[in-house]
Amino acid sequence: TMQWWKELWLNESFATFVEYWAVDTLFPDWNIFTQFVNDEGSAAFSLDALNSSHPVEVDVEYAAQIDEIFDAISYSKGGSVLRMVVEYIGWEAFGNGLKKYLADFSFSNASTEDLWRYLGEAAGQPELAELLRVWTSVQGYPMLTVSPSTSDKSSVNVSQKRFFADSASEDVENATWNLPLKYLNNGTTHRALITTKVADLPCEKADAFVKVNSNGAAFCRVKYQGGELLEKLIAGIKNGEVTNNIDRLTLISDYAAFAQGGYISAAEVISAILPAFSTEEDYTVWCAISKFESAVRSTLFAGVSASDADDATEEQKALSAYNALCVNLYGGSAFKKLGIVPPADGGEDHRLSQLRALLVARLCSAKDASTISAVLDLSLIHI
Repeated sequence: TMQWWKELWLNESFATFVEYWAVDTLFPDWNIFTQFVNDEGSAAFSLDALNSSHPVEVDVEYAAQIDEIFDAISYSKGGSVLRMVVEYIGWEAFGNGLKKYLADFSFSNASTEDLWRYLGEAAGQPELAELLRVWTSVQGYPMLTVSPSTSDKSSVNVSQKRFFADSASEDVENATWNLPLKYLNNGTTHRALITTKVADLPCEKADAFVKVNSNGAAFCRVKYQGGELLEKLIAGIKNGEVTNNIDRLTLISDYAAFAQGGYISAAEVISAILPAFSTEEDYTVWCAISKFESAVRSTLFAGVSASDADDATEEQKALSAYNALCVNLYGGSAFKKLGIVPPADGGEDHRLSQLRALLVARLCSAKDASTISAVLDLSLIHI
């Protein structure tokens, strides 16, 4: 039991994290932590990007304050911090430390510092509590800007600042987060612990793509400064070299957030990044793609009907072009492979069924005539 309501996250974040941990243990082929990053991570990112957010640990002085902290910070951000710790110290050390922590504090009360101390001892890292303190005591999270290093051509430079939902917001706390990073280069996963505002990450192969925060290991967003770094990563996705679902998911979700926050133009995501996913086959990655695409559609084209007629307005012509882009995107190899009709034997993987439904729905939103006709034909069979 937590010592006081300040440590509410110790209960709720564990409940969130263990849900996914149990499923991953029983069904590892489901890649459930891709869904964790998309669902829990996105919920935490959205709330914690606001000025009105709060730290994971909040001093509670009277009863009415308790209800205020039953939110995505206590549940989803806390769970994401736990996942970050696992990515840093490993499952074995996490499990061993957790067993001793639970045994020693059974029928008694524990604090956040107790948890970090036990995990640190199990991992042989007594400094773990100090490294992780910022993640529960400070609101918000960092945005990493990755750029070519000016001092070493075989490295990339990483700088951090707080990410806000509105790029015009001012960071009055100017916090520095300790980031246990993984990054992918030349097909190899490298590790680095970032404890400063600016740092260099050495690369094994300078002309190969670099994916910073591989596997979404740290609770942060990543932006690539300068076209070449992003172009190489996009090419890696097109060529099938970025095999980790979470690595592809976080690229689209990060850049969607940058566009929505005014850090970049939405046109950059639409023209440069989305086309790289036409061969995507993972359902959860498609969830992130469709979330961004549908947000663009509802923001730009609410109340507009597509038209290519000579007297069409500029808005109607723009919607027609946007629909054509979406038909190419959603009607790519995944849709061609799945088809519009599920297998008759009903033995299809549930994720493929979910993906088919998503792709068909988005193609219908894009007014794809062949998909709409096929859906109508299917509906008549069941009437």
